[in-house]
Amino acid sequence: MIRVVSLVILLNFIVCFSFAQINDYPEEEGTVNTWIPVTVIIEGSVGWSHLIPQGTFNRHANWRQGVYGDVFVGKRDFPVRGGIGFNTIILDRKTNTITEVYNSIAEDYRHGTTSFLLSGYIGARYQPEVDFFIRPFVETRFSLHRFSTRTVIDFVGFPNDDFEEEDDFDRVARDRHIKDNTYGYGFFLGSQIMLYEREYEDEISFLLDFRIGYNGGGKVNYMVEDKSLAHELFPVDSFTERRSGIDHISIQLGVTFSY
Repeated sequence: MIRVVSLVILLNFIVCFSFAQINDYPEEEGTVNTWIPVTVIIEGSVGWSHLIPQGTFNRHANWRQGVYGDVFVGKRDFPVRGGIGFNTIILDRKTNTITEVYNSIAEDYRHGTTSFLLSGYIGARYQPEVDFFIRPFVETRFSLHRFSTRTVIDFVGFPNDDFEEEDDFDRVARDRHIKDNTYGYGFFLGSQIMLYEREYEDEISFLLDFRIGYNGGGKVNYMVEDKSLAHELFPVDSFTERRSGIDHISIQLGVTFSY
Protein backbone atom coordinates (compact mmCIF):
# COMPACT_ATOMS: atom_id res chain seq x y z
CA MET A 1 0.00 0.00 0.00
CA ILE A 2 2.85 2.40 0.86
CA ARG A 3 4.40 1.69 -2.56
CA VAL A 4 1.12 2.55 -4.30
CA VAL A 5 0.80 5.86 -2.44
CA SER A 6 4.44 6.77 -3.13
CA LEU A 7 4.08 5.93 -6.83
CA VAL A 8 0.92 8.01 -7.27
CA ILE A 9 2.44 11.00 -5.45
CA LEU A 10 5.52 10.77 -7.65
CA LEU A 11 3.49 10.50 -10.88
CA ASN A 12 1.24 13.44 -9.97
CA PHE A 13 4.24 15.59 -9.10
CA ILE A 14 6.07 14.63 -12.31
CA VAL A 15 3.03 15.52 -14.44
CA CYS A 16 2.60 18.94 -12.84
CA PHE A 17 6.33 19.66 -12.76
CA SER A 18 6.73 18.64 -16.42
CA PHE A 19 4.02 21.03 -17.55
CA ALA A 20 5.61 23.77 -15.45
CA GLN A 21 8.98 23.21 -17.12
CA ILE A 22 7.43 23.14 -20.60
CA ASN A 23 5.86 26.52 -20.00
CA ASP A 24 9.11 27.88 -18.60
CA TYR A 25 10.91 27.91 -21.97
CA PRO A 26 12.25 31.39 -22.81
CA GLU A 27 10.28 33.17 -25.49
CA GLU A 28 11.47 35.62 -28.04
CA GLU A 29 9.81 39.01 -28.09
CA GLY A 30 6.62 38.93 -30.11
CA THR A 31 6.20 35.14 -29.90
CA VAL A 32 3.89 33.01 -27.81
CA ASN A 33 4.76 29.70 -26.17
CA THR A 34 2.13 27.30 -27.54
CA TRP A 35 3.25 24.09 -25.76
CA ILE A 36 0.87 24.50 -22.83
CA PRO A 37 -1.33 27.61 -22.80
CA VAL A 38 -1.09 29.60 -19.58
CA THR A 39 -4.90 29.48 -19.44
CA VAL A 40 -4.84 25.72 -18.72
CA ILE A 41 -4.96 24.50 -15.11
CA ILE A 42 -3.85 20.98 -14.17
CA GLU A 43 -4.47 19.47 -10.73
CA GLY A 44 -3.24 16.10 -9.50
CA SER A 45 -4.41 14.66 -6.18
CA VAL A 46 -3.51 11.67 -4.03
CA GLY A 47 -4.54 10.63 -0.54
CA TRP A 48 -6.26 8.33 1.94
CA SER A 49 -9.72 6.93 1.29
CA HIS A 50 -12.26 5.47 3.73
CA LEU A 51 -15.38 3.59 2.66
CA ILE A 52 -18.61 3.48 4.73
CA PRO A 53 -20.83 0.76 3.20
CA GLN A 54 -24.59 1.20 3.13
CA GLY A 55 -27.45 -1.32 3.13
CA THR A 56 -26.55 -4.98 2.61
CA PHE A 57 -23.01 -4.00 1.67
CA ASN A 58 -22.57 -2.63 5.20
CA ARG A 59 -22.93 -6.11 6.72
CA HIS A 60 -20.07 -7.58 4.68
CA ALA A 61 -17.17 -5.14 4.12
CA ASN A 62 -14.83 -5.19 7.13
CA TRP A 63 -11.52 -3.36 6.43
CA ARG A 64 -12.63 -0.42 4.27
CA GLN A 65 -9.33 1.50 3.92
CA GLY A 66 -7.41 2.49 0.81
CA VAL A 67 -5.92 5.22 -1.38
CA TYR A 68 -7.08 7.39 -4.28
CA GLY A 69 -5.50 9.49 -7.01
CA ASP A 70 -6.77 11.64 -9.89
CA VAL A 71 -5.89 14.36 -12.37
CA PHE A 72 -8.29 17.14 -13.42
CA VAL A 73 -7.73 19.56 -16.30
CA GLY A 74 -9.61 22.70 -17.25
CA LYS A 75 -9.40 26.27 -18.42
CA ARG A 76 -8.16 28.76 -15.86
CA ASP A 77 -10.87 31.15 -14.64
CA PHE A 78 -13.52 28.71 -15.94
CA PRO A 79 -15.29 26.73 -13.17
CA VAL A 80 -15.83 23.38 -14.96
CA ARG A 81 -13.06 20.76 -15.26
CA GLY A 82 -12.83 17.15 -16.38
CA GLY A 83 -10.63 14.39 -15.06
CA ILE A 84 -9.81 10.73 -14.54
CA GLY A 85 -8.82 8.86 -11.41
CA PHE A 86 -8.72 5.66 -9.41
CA ASN A 87 -9.68 4.46 -5.95
CA THR A 88 -8.58 1.23 -4.28
CA ILE A 89 -10.11 -0.12 -1.06
CA ILE A 90 -9.26 -3.20 1.02
CA LEU A 91 -12.59 -4.80 1.94
CA ASP A 92 -11.18 -7.58 4.12
CA ARG A 93 -7.84 -9.14 5.04
CA LYS A 94 -6.69 -12.07 7.15
CA THR A 95 -3.25 -13.61 7.63
CA ASN A 96 -1.99 -16.62 9.57
CA THR A 97 1.41 -18.26 9.95
CA ILE A 98 1.17 -22.04 9.58
CA THR A 99 3.86 -24.63 10.31
CA GLU A 100 4.02 -27.37 7.70
CA VAL A 101 6.27 -30.45 7.66
CA TYR A 102 8.07 -31.57 4.50
CA ASN A 103 10.51 -34.50 4.59
CA SER A 104 10.54 -34.34 8.42
CA ILE A 105 11.53 -30.66 8.33
CA ALA A 106 9.16 -28.10 9.86
CA GLU A 107 8.76 -24.88 7.88
CA ASP A 108 6.71 -21.73 8.58
CA TYR A 109 4.50 -20.29 5.83
CA ARG A 110 2.48 -17.10 6.01
CA HIS A 111 -0.94 -17.41 4.35
CA GLY A 112 -2.67 -14.12 3.55
CA THR A 113 -6.08 -13.66 1.92
CA THR A 114 -7.20 -10.20 0.82
CA SER A 115 -10.39 -8.91 -0.79
CA PHE A 116 -10.11 -5.54 -2.45
CA LEU A 117 -11.95 -3.12 -4.70
CA LEU A 118 -10.24 -1.26 -7.54
CA SER A 119 -12.19 1.55 -9.21
CA GLY A 120 -11.39 3.68 -12.23
CA TYR A 121 -13.51 6.74 -12.95
CA ILE A 122 -14.05 9.78 -15.11
CA GLY A 123 -15.43 12.90 -13.49
CA ALA A 124 -16.64 16.45 -13.96
CA ARG A 125 -15.94 19.10 -11.33
CA TYR A 126 -17.53 22.51 -10.74
CA GLN A 127 -15.29 24.81 -8.73
CA PRO A 128 -16.09 28.53 -8.80
CA GLU A 129 -13.30 31.05 -8.37
CA VAL A 130 -13.34 32.48 -4.83
CA ASP A 131 -11.12 35.08 -3.19
CA PHE A 132 -10.54 32.92 -0.11
CA PHE A 133 -8.03 30.30 1.05
CA ILE A 134 -10.77 27.61 1.12
CA ARG A 135 -11.95 26.55 -2.36
CA PRO A 136 -15.21 24.51 -2.38
CA PHE A 137 -16.25 22.26 -5.28
CA VAL A 138 -18.82 19.68 -6.34
CA GLU A 139 -18.03 16.62 -8.44
CA THR A 140 -19.82 13.86 -10.33
CA ARG A 141 -18.24 10.53 -11.33
CA PHE A 142 -18.94 7.52 -13.48
CA SER A 143 -16.95 4.48 -12.38
CA LEU A 144 -16.00 0.93 -13.31
CA HIS A 145 -15.44 -1.28 -10.24
CA ARG A 146 -13.46 -4.51 -10.06
CA PHE A 147 -13.78 -6.75 -6.98
CA SER A 148 -11.13 -9.41 -6.46
CA THR A 149 -9.95 -11.85 -3.77
CA ARG A 150 -6.55 -13.51 -3.73
CA THR A 151 -4.34 -15.56 -1.44
CA VAL A 152 -0.54 -15.37 -1.29
CA ILE A 153 1.72 -17.83 0.54
CA ASP A 154 5.21 -16.78 1.69
CA PHE A 155 7.94 -18.92 3.19
CA VAL A 156 9.02 -17.05 6.34
CA GLY A 157 11.51 -19.44 7.99
CA PHE A 158 11.78 -22.32 10.39
CA PRO A 159 10.15 -22.68 13.84
CA ASN A 160 12.37 -21.49 16.70
CA ASP A 161 14.90 -20.12 14.23
CA ASP A 162 16.49 -17.07 15.84
CA PHE A 163 18.18 -15.92 12.63
CA GLU A 164 15.77 -14.34 10.18
CA GLU A 165 16.72 -11.55 7.81
CA GLU A 166 14.27 -8.69 7.65
CA ASP A 167 11.85 -8.96 4.71
CA ASP A 168 13.69 -12.08 3.52
CA PHE A 169 10.50 -13.89 2.53
CA ASP A 170 10.05 -16.10 -0.52
CA ARG A 171 6.69 -16.09 -2.27
CA VAL A 172 5.80 -19.67 -3.08
CA ALA A 173 2.21 -19.39 -4.31
CA ARG A 174 -0.45 -16.94 -5.43
CA ASP A 175 -4.07 -17.79 -6.16
CA ARG A 176 -7.00 -15.63 -7.27
CA HIS A 177 -10.34 -16.96 -6.03
CA ILE A 178 -12.94 -14.62 -7.48
CA LYS A 179 -13.21 -11.49 -9.58
CA ASP A 180 -16.24 -9.56 -10.74
CA ASN A 181 -16.97 -6.17 -12.31
CA THR A 182 -19.78 -3.65 -12.13
CA TYR A 183 -20.55 -0.02 -12.91
CA GLY A 184 -20.95 2.86 -10.48
CA TYR A 185 -21.74 6.55 -10.14
CA GLY A 186 -21.03 9.14 -7.47
CA PHE A 187 -21.66 12.67 -6.25
CA PHE A 188 -19.10 14.48 -4.11
CA LEU A 189 -18.75 17.67 -2.11
CA GLY A 190 -15.25 18.87 -1.37
CA SER A 191 -12.97 21.70 -0.44
CA GLN A 192 -9.32 22.57 -0.94
CA ILE A 193 -7.28 24.57 1.56
CA MET A 194 -4.33 26.46 0.14
CA LEU A 195 -1.04 25.41 1.76
CA TYR A 196 1.28 27.16 -0.70
CA GLU A 197 0.10 29.41 -3.54
CA ARG A 198 2.45 29.80 -6.45
CA GLU A 199 3.90 33.24 -7.07
CA TYR A 200 5.18 32.61 -10.62
CA GLU A 201 3.72 30.81 -13.61
CA ASP A 202 6.35 28.06 -13.52
CA GLU A 203 5.63 27.10 -9.89
CA ILE A 204 3.25 24.53 -8.40
CA SER A 205 0.64 25.27 -5.72
CA PHE A 206 -0.01 22.79 -2.90
CA LEU A 207 -3.45 22.34 -1.34
CA LEU A 208 -5.03 20.14 1.33
CA ASP A 209 -7.92 18.23 -0.26
CA PHE A 210 -11.05 16.92 1.53
CA ARG A 211 -14.02 15.18 -0.11
CA ILE A 212 -17.13 13.31 0.99
CA GLY A 213 -19.54 11.67 -1.40
CA TYR A 214 -22.14 9.01 -2.10
CA ASN A 215 -21.52 6.17 -4.56
CA GLY A 216 -24.07 3.78 -6.04
CA GLY A 217 -23.92 1.08 -8.69
CA GLY A 218 -24.85 -2.40 -9.80
CA LYS A 219 -24.71 -5.68 -7.89
CA VAL A 220 -21.50 -7.68 -7.75
CA ASN A 221 -19.99 -10.88 -6.30
CA TYR A 222 -17.13 -10.62 -3.79
CA MET A 223 -15.62 -12.52 -0.84
CA VAL A 224 -15.31 -11.41 2.81
CA GLU A 225 -14.54 -13.15 6.08
CA ASP A 226 -17.40 -14.97 7.81
CA LYS A 227 -16.87 -14.51 11.55
CA SER A 228 -18.55 -17.87 12.23
CA LEU A 229 -15.65 -19.50 10.33
CA ALA A 230 -12.91 -17.54 12.09
CA HIS A 231 -11.57 -20.74 13.67
CA GLU A 232 -10.46 -22.11 10.30
CA LEU A 233 -6.68 -22.63 10.05
CA PHE A 234 -6.26 -21.38 6.49
CA PRO A 235 -7.51 -17.77 6.04
CA VAL A 236 -9.22 -18.46 2.72
CA ASP A 237 -11.41 -21.13 4.35
CA SER A 238 -13.00 -18.45 6.53
CA PHE A 239 -13.98 -16.32 3.51
CA THR A 240 -17.47 -16.59 2.03
CA GLU A 241 -18.81 -15.34 -1.30
CA ARG A 242 -21.43 -12.59 -1.08
CA ARG A 243 -23.54 -10.68 -3.58
CA SER A 244 -25.01 -7.23 -3.06
CA GLY A 245 -25.12 -3.69 -4.34
CA ILE A 246 -22.15 -1.44 -3.68
CA ASP A 247 -23.83 1.65 -2.21
CA HIS A 248 -21.36 3.44 0.06
CA ILE A 249 -20.18 6.79 1.37
CA SER A 250 -16.59 7.78 0.59
CA ILE A 251 -14.42 10.05 2.72
CA GLN A 252 -11.17 11.16 1.10
CA LEU A 253 -8.35 13.26 2.51
CA GLY A 254 -5.22 14.08 0.54
CA VAL A 255 -2.98 16.66 -1.08
CA THR A 256 -3.36 18.39 -4.45
CA PHE A 257 -0.58 19.63 -6.75
CA SER A 258 -1.93 22.47 -8.88
CA TYR A 259 -0.25 24.01 -11.91
